Amino acid sequence: MDITKLKGIGEGTAKKFEKHGITTVEQLFVIPPPKVAEMLGIDNTSAMELFKKARDKYDDSPVFQSGLDAKKEDDVLEKISTGTKALDKLFTGGIECGATTEIYGEFGCGKTQFCHTMAVRVQLPKDKGGLDGKCVWIDSEGTFEPTRIETIAESLELDATETLENIIRAKAYNSADQYLILQELEKLLVEDKDIKLIVIDSATGLFRQDFSGRGMLSERQKYMDEFLTMASNMANFHNIAIIWTNQVMINPGVFYGDPVTAIGGTVLAHKSTYRVYFKKSGAYRMGKMVDSPKHGQIEVMFGLSEAGVVDQEVAEELEKKRKADKAKAKKAEKESEKEATVI
Repeated sequence: MDITKLKGIGEGTAKKFEKHGITTVEQLFVIPPPKVAEMLGIDNTSAMELFKKARDKYDDSPVFQSGLDAKKEDDVLEKISTGTKALDKLFTGGIECGATTEIYGEFGCGKTQFCHTMAVRVQLPKDKGGLDGKCVWIDSEGTFEPTRIETIAESLELDATETLENIIRAKAYNSADQYLILQELEKLLVEDKDIKLIVIDSATGLFRQDFSGRGMLSERQKYMDEFLTMASNMANFHNIAIIWTNQVMINPGVFYGDPVTAIGGTVLAHKSTYRVYFKKSGAYRMGKMVDSPKHGQIEVMFGLSEAGVVDQEVAEELEKKRKADKAKAKKAEKESEKEATVI
Protein backbone atom coordinates (compact mmCIF):
# COMPACT_ATOMS: atom_id res chain seq x y z
CA MET A 1 0.00 0.00 0.00
CA ASP A 2 1.32 3.43 -0.97
CA ILE A 3 2.53 5.34 2.08
CA THR A 4 0.57 8.47 1.05
CA LYS A 5 -2.65 6.57 1.77
CA LEU A 6 -1.76 6.48 5.45
CA LYS A 7 -3.62 9.13 7.41
CA GLY A 8 -1.29 11.85 8.68
CA ILE A 9 1.33 11.52 5.94
CA GLY A 10 1.27 14.45 3.57
CA GLU A 11 3.30 15.15 0.46
CA GLY A 12 6.22 16.65 2.41
CA THR A 13 6.53 13.67 4.76
CA ALA A 14 6.18 11.24 1.87
CA LYS A 15 9.10 12.94 0.09
CA LYS A 16 11.26 12.64 3.22
CA PHE A 17 10.45 8.93 3.38
CA GLU A 18 11.17 8.52 -0.34
CA LYS A 19 14.70 9.89 0.17
CA HIS A 20 15.29 6.87 2.41
CA GLY A 21 13.71 4.45 -0.06
CA ILE A 22 10.43 4.08 1.85
CA THR A 23 7.32 4.28 -0.31
CA THR A 24 4.93 1.71 1.21
CA VAL A 25 3.09 1.16 4.50
CA GLU A 26 4.66 -2.31 4.68
CA GLN A 27 8.16 -0.82 4.67
CA LEU A 28 7.23 1.64 7.41
CA PHE A 29 5.79 -1.18 9.51
CA VAL A 30 9.11 -3.04 9.89
CA ILE A 31 11.32 -0.01 10.63
CA PRO A 32 11.91 0.74 14.35
CA PRO A 33 10.14 4.00 15.38
CA PRO A 34 13.41 5.62 16.65
CA LYS A 35 14.82 5.21 13.13
CA VAL A 36 11.68 6.80 11.66
CA ALA A 37 12.07 9.70 14.10
CA GLU A 38 15.67 10.16 12.92
CA MET A 39 14.63 10.09 9.24
CA LEU A 40 11.86 12.65 9.60
CA GLY A 41 13.39 14.83 12.30
CA ILE A 42 10.46 14.24 14.65
CA ASP A 43 10.20 13.06 18.26
CA ASN A 44 9.77 9.40 19.21
CA THR A 45 6.16 9.90 20.33
CA SER A 46 5.17 11.13 16.85
CA ALA A 47 7.09 8.25 15.27
CA MET A 48 5.19 5.80 17.49
CA GLU A 49 1.90 7.30 16.30
CA LEU A 50 2.94 6.70 12.68
CA PHE A 51 3.87 3.13 13.53
CA LYS A 52 0.48 2.54 15.19
CA LYS A 53 -1.31 3.80 12.07
CA ALA A 54 0.84 1.56 9.89
CA ARG A 55 0.13 -1.44 12.12
CA ASP A 56 -3.62 -0.79 12.06
CA LYS A 57 -3.55 -0.64 8.25
CA TYR A 58 -1.20 -3.53 7.62
CA ASP A 59 -1.70 -6.07 10.41
CA ASP A 60 -5.27 -7.10 11.19
CA SER A 61 -4.32 -9.96 13.51
CA PRO A 62 -5.34 -9.64 17.18
CA VAL A 63 -2.83 -7.95 19.48
CA PHE A 64 -3.55 -10.46 22.25
CA GLN A 65 -4.10 -14.19 21.92
CA SER A 66 -4.32 -17.18 24.22
CA GLY A 67 -1.45 -19.57 24.75
CA LEU A 68 -3.52 -22.24 22.98
CA ASP A 69 -3.92 -20.04 19.89
CA ALA A 70 -0.19 -19.37 19.95
CA LYS A 71 0.45 -23.14 20.04
CA LYS A 72 -1.90 -23.69 17.09
CA GLU A 73 0.07 -21.13 15.08
CA ASP A 74 3.34 -22.76 16.13
CA ASP A 75 2.12 -26.22 15.10
CA VAL A 76 1.54 -25.16 11.49
CA LEU A 77 4.79 -23.24 11.00
CA GLU A 78 6.47 -24.24 7.75
CA LYS A 79 10.04 -25.56 7.74
CA ILE A 80 12.70 -26.12 5.12
CA SER A 81 14.39 -29.49 5.45
CA THR A 82 18.19 -29.48 5.44
CA GLY A 83 18.15 -32.81 3.59
CA THR A 84 20.14 -34.46 6.39
CA LYS A 85 18.90 -36.55 9.30
CA ALA A 86 21.45 -34.98 11.64
CA LEU A 87 20.72 -31.30 10.97
CA ASP A 88 16.96 -31.89 10.73
CA LYS A 89 17.25 -33.41 14.20
CA LEU A 90 19.16 -30.33 15.38
CA PHE A 91 16.45 -28.01 14.00
CA THR A 92 13.53 -30.37 14.79
CA GLY A 93 12.53 -30.80 11.17
CA GLY A 94 14.35 -27.98 9.40
CA ILE A 95 14.82 -24.22 9.23
CA GLU A 96 11.71 -22.57 10.63
CA CYS A 97 9.71 -19.86 8.89
CA GLY A 98 8.77 -16.83 10.96
CA ALA A 99 12.12 -17.06 12.75
CA THR A 100 15.77 -16.06 12.41
CA THR A 101 18.55 -18.64 12.50
CA GLU A 102 22.13 -17.58 13.21
CA ILE A 103 25.00 -19.81 12.08
CA TYR A 104 28.38 -18.83 13.50
CA GLY A 105 31.81 -20.41 13.37
CA GLU A 106 35.36 -20.05 12.12
CA PHE A 107 36.36 -19.80 8.46
CA GLY A 108 35.82 -23.07 6.60
CA CYS A 109 33.38 -24.58 9.09
CA GLY A 110 30.58 -24.85 6.52
CA LYS A 111 28.43 -21.75 7.19
CA THR A 112 28.30 -20.60 3.58
CA GLN A 113 28.02 -24.17 2.25
CA PHE A 114 24.98 -24.61 4.47
CA CYS A 115 23.47 -21.38 3.10
CA HIS A 116 24.04 -22.51 -0.51
CA THR A 117 22.35 -25.82 0.29
CA MET A 118 19.30 -24.13 1.82
CA ALA A 119 19.04 -21.63 -1.07
CA VAL A 120 18.53 -24.63 -3.34
CA ARG A 121 16.49 -26.86 -1.03
CA VAL A 122 13.85 -24.16 -0.40
CA GLN A 123 12.95 -24.54 -4.09
CA LEU A 124 12.05 -28.21 -3.75
CA PRO A 125 8.36 -29.15 -3.62
CA LYS A 126 6.82 -29.49 -0.17
CA ASP A 127 6.65 -33.29 -0.39
CA LYS A 128 10.45 -33.28 -0.72
CA GLY A 129 11.10 -30.94 2.20
CA GLY A 130 11.10 -27.61 0.36
CA LEU A 131 8.56 -24.81 0.07
CA ASP A 132 8.36 -24.34 -3.72
CA GLY A 133 9.92 -20.98 -2.94
CA LYS A 134 12.56 -18.46 -3.93
CA CYS A 135 15.56 -17.19 -2.00
CA VAL A 136 17.00 -13.71 -1.55
CA TRP A 137 20.75 -13.67 -0.83
CA ILE A 138 22.24 -10.51 0.70
CA ASP A 139 25.93 -10.93 -0.09
CA SER A 140 28.16 -8.81 2.13
CA GLU A 141 31.36 -10.87 1.77
CA GLY A 142 31.32 -11.94 -1.89
CA THR A 143 30.53 -15.53 -0.89
CA PHE A 144 27.69 -16.31 -3.29
CA GLU A 145 28.92 -18.90 -5.84
CA PRO A 146 26.59 -19.62 -8.80
CA THR A 147 28.62 -22.70 -9.79
CA ARG A 148 28.10 -24.12 -6.30
CA ILE A 149 24.36 -23.60 -6.67
CA GLU A 150 24.43 -25.42 -10.02
CA THR A 151 26.26 -28.43 -8.53
CA ILE A 152 23.85 -28.74 -5.60
CA ALA A 153 20.83 -28.29 -7.88
CA GLU A 154 22.03 -31.04 -10.23
CA SER A 155 22.56 -33.39 -7.27
CA LEU A 156 18.89 -32.84 -6.38
CA GLU A 157 17.80 -33.33 -10.01
CA LEU A 158 16.75 -29.69 -10.36
CA ASP A 159 17.31 -27.57 -13.45
CA ALA A 160 20.45 -25.53 -12.65
CA THR A 161 19.44 -22.49 -14.74
CA GLU A 162 15.96 -22.32 -13.25
CA THR A 163 17.40 -22.75 -9.76
CA LEU A 164 19.71 -19.77 -10.25
CA GLU A 165 16.82 -17.69 -11.60
CA ASN A 166 14.95 -18.33 -8.33
CA ILE A 167 17.76 -16.85 -6.25
CA ILE A 168 17.81 -13.06 -6.06
CA ARG A 169 21.24 -11.77 -5.08
CA ALA A 170 21.96 -8.30 -3.69
CA LYS A 171 25.59 -7.37 -3.11
CA ALA A 172 26.26 -5.02 -0.19
CA TYR A 173 29.44 -2.91 -0.17
CA ASN A 174 29.17 -1.30 3.26
CA SER A 175 26.90 -1.41 6.31
CA ALA A 176 24.73 1.47 5.05
CA ASP A 177 24.26 -0.33 1.74
CA GLN A 178 23.34 -3.53 3.58
CA TYR A 179 20.75 -1.63 5.64
CA LEU A 180 19.20 -0.02 2.54
CA ILE A 181 19.04 -3.36 0.72
CA LEU A 182 17.05 -4.87 3.59
CA GLN A 183 14.80 -1.82 3.66
CA GLU A 184 14.11 -2.12 -0.10
CA LEU A 185 13.58 -5.86 0.30
CA GLU A 186 10.39 -5.22 2.26
CA LYS A 187 8.79 -3.87 -0.91
CA LEU A 188 9.94 -6.93 -2.87
CA LEU A 189 8.42 -9.28 -0.26
CA VAL A 190 5.04 -7.60 -0.73
CA GLU A 191 5.27 -7.97 -4.52
CA ASP A 192 6.66 -11.52 -4.66
CA LYS A 193 4.97 -13.95 -2.25
CA ASP A 194 7.11 -16.85 -3.54
CA ILE A 195 10.12 -15.62 -1.54
CA LYS A 196 10.41 -18.01 1.41
CA LEU A 197 14.04 -17.65 2.49
CA ILE A 198 16.46 -14.77 3.06
CA VAL A 199 20.16 -15.49 3.47
CA ILE A 200 22.40 -12.76 4.93
CA ASP A 201 26.04 -13.81 4.61
CA SER A 202 27.23 -12.27 6.81
CA ALA A 203 25.06 -10.12 9.05
CA THR A 204 27.94 -8.59 10.98
CA GLY A 205 31.00 -8.38 8.72
CA LEU A 206 30.35 -4.93 7.22
CA PHE A 207 29.33 -3.40 10.58
CA ARG A 208 32.55 -4.75 12.05
CA GLN A 209 34.48 -3.24 9.14
CA ASP A 210 32.80 0.20 9.17
CA PHE A 211 32.71 0.69 12.94
CA SER A 212 36.11 -0.51 14.12
CA GLY A 213 37.73 0.23 17.46
CA ARG A 214 36.33 0.52 20.96
CA GLY A 215 35.38 4.16 20.39
CA MET A 216 32.79 3.15 17.79
CA LEU A 217 31.50 0.04 19.55
CA SER A 218 28.29 1.57 20.92
CA GLU A 219 27.47 3.13 17.55
CA ARG A 220 28.12 -0.18 15.79
CA GLN A 221 25.82 -2.02 18.19
CA LYS A 222 23.10 0.59 17.70
CA TYR A 223 23.02 0.32 13.89
CA MET A 224 23.42 -3.44 13.95
CA ASP A 225 20.48 -3.68 16.37
CA GLU A 226 18.30 -1.63 14.00
CA PHE A 227 19.29 -3.82 11.05
CA LEU A 228 18.59 -7.09 12.87
CA THR A 229 15.32 -5.79 14.34
CA MET A 230 14.10 -4.98 10.84
CA ALA A 231 15.15 -8.45 9.62
CA SER A 232 13.41 -10.17 12.56
CA ASN A 233 10.23 -8.22 11.88
CA MET A 234 10.31 -9.33 8.24
CA ALA A 235 10.64 -12.98 9.21
CA ASN A 236 7.68 -12.66 11.56
CA PHE A 237 5.35 -10.51 9.46
CA HIS A 238 5.91 -12.34 6.16
CA ASN A 239 6.28 -15.81 7.70
CA ILE A 240 9.59 -16.46 5.94
CA ALA A 241 12.83 -18.05 7.13
CA ILE A 242 15.93 -15.93 7.61
CA ILE A 243 19.42 -17.39 7.97
CA TRP A 244 22.27 -15.09 8.82
CA THR A 245 25.88 -16.03 9.34
CA ASN A 246 28.13 -14.48 11.94
CA GLN A 247 31.87 -14.18 12.44
CA VAL A 248 33.70 -15.24 15.58
CA MET A 249 36.54 -14.19 17.85
CA ILE A 250 38.67 -15.85 20.49
CA ASN A 251 37.63 -14.95 24.03
CA PRO A 252 40.91 -14.44 25.97
CA GLY A 253 39.07 -14.93 29.25
CA VAL A 254 38.29 -18.59 28.51
CA PHE A 255 41.01 -20.88 29.87
CA TYR A 256 39.11 -24.16 29.72
CA GLY A 257 36.86 -25.38 26.92
CA ASP A 258 36.25 -23.75 23.54
CA PRO A 259 37.31 -20.06 23.51
CA VAL A 260 35.51 -19.34 20.21
CA THR A 261 32.60 -16.95 20.66
CA ALA A 262 30.26 -15.17 18.26
CA ILE A 263 30.75 -11.45 17.75
CA GLY A 264 27.93 -8.96 18.20
CA GLY A 265 27.38 -9.46 21.93
CA THR A 266 23.87 -9.39 23.31
CA VAL A 267 22.51 -7.67 20.18
CA LEU A 268 22.97 -10.84 18.11
CA ALA A 269 22.03 -13.09 21.01
CA HIS A 270 18.65 -11.40 21.50
CA LYS A 271 17.77 -11.04 17.82
CA SER A 272 18.51 -14.65 16.79
CA THR A 273 15.65 -17.07 17.43
CA TYR A 274 18.07 -19.96 17.02
CA ARG A 275 21.84 -19.77 17.49
CA VAL A 276 23.90 -22.60 16.03
CA TYR A 277 27.65 -23.11 16.27
CA PHE A 278 29.45 -24.88 13.40
CA LYS A 279 32.90 -26.29 14.06
CA LYS A 280 35.44 -28.37 12.14
CA SER A 281 35.87 -31.87 13.52
CA GLY A 282 38.49 -33.73 11.51
CA ALA A 283 37.15 -34.31 8.00
CA TYR A 284 33.60 -33.53 9.16
CA ARG A 285 31.65 -30.78 10.90
CA MET A 286 29.93 -30.44 14.25
CA GLY A 287 26.72 -28.47 14.64
CA LYS A 288 25.61 -27.40 18.12
CA MET A 289 22.35 -25.73 19.11
CA VAL A 290 23.63 -23.02 21.47
CA ASP A 291 20.44 -21.08 22.14
CA SER A 292 16.82 -21.84 21.32
CA PRO A 293 13.38 -21.37 22.89
CA LYS A 294 12.47 -24.94 21.87
CA HIS A 295 15.61 -27.08 21.78
CA GLY A 296 18.19 -28.36 24.21
CA GLN A 297 21.92 -27.87 23.60
CA ILE A 298 22.37 -30.91 21.38
CA GLU A 299 25.27 -31.62 19.03
CA VAL A 300 25.25 -33.46 15.71
CA MET A 301 27.86 -34.42 13.13
CA PHE A 302 27.53 -33.81 9.39
CA GLY A 303 29.66 -33.61 6.28
CA LEU A 304 30.21 -31.41 3.24
CA SER A 305 30.13 -32.67 -0.34
CA GLU A 306 29.39 -31.55 -3.89
CA ALA A 307 25.73 -32.04 -2.97
CA GLY A 308 26.08 -29.48 -0.15
CA VAL A 309 25.61 -30.49 3.49
CA VAL A 310 25.09 -34.24 3.93
CA ASP A 311 24.95 -36.74 6.78
CA GLN A 312 28.30 -37.99 8.07
CA GLU A 313 27.77 -41.52 6.77
CA VAL A 314 26.92 -40.16 3.31
CA ALA A 315 30.10 -38.06 3.35
CA GLU A 316 32.09 -41.16 4.36
CA GLU A 317 30.66 -43.17 1.45
CA LEU A 318 31.33 -40.34 -0.99
CA GLU A 319 34.91 -40.08 0.28
CA LYS A 320 35.42 -43.84 -0.16
CA LYS A 321 34.07 -43.60 -3.70
CA ARG A 322 36.31 -40.62 -4.45
CA LYS A 323 39.40 -42.49 -3.25
CA ALA A 324 38.39 -45.64 -5.17
CA ASP A 325 37.84 -43.63 -8.37
CA LYS A 326 41.20 -41.92 -7.89
CA ALA A 327 42.97 -45.26 -7.39
CA LYS A 328 41.20 -46.71 -10.42
CA ALA A 329 42.22 -43.74 -12.57
CA LYS A 330 45.80 -44.00 -11.35
CA LYS A 331 45.91 -47.72 -12.14
CA ALA A 332 44.50 -47.12 -15.62
CA GLU A 333 47.12 -44.42 -16.19
CA LYS A 334 49.96 -46.78 -15.19
CA GLU A 335 48.63 -49.54 -17.45
CA SER A 336 48.39 -47.08 -20.31
CA GLU A 337 51.99 -45.97 -19.74
CA LYS A 338 53.09 -49.63 -19.59
CA GLU A 339 51.40 -50.41 -22.90
CA ALA A 340 53.00 -47.38 -24.49
CA THR A 341 56.43 -48.56 -23.30
CA VAL A 342 55.90 -52.05 -24.78
CA ILE A 343 54.90 -50.59 -28.14
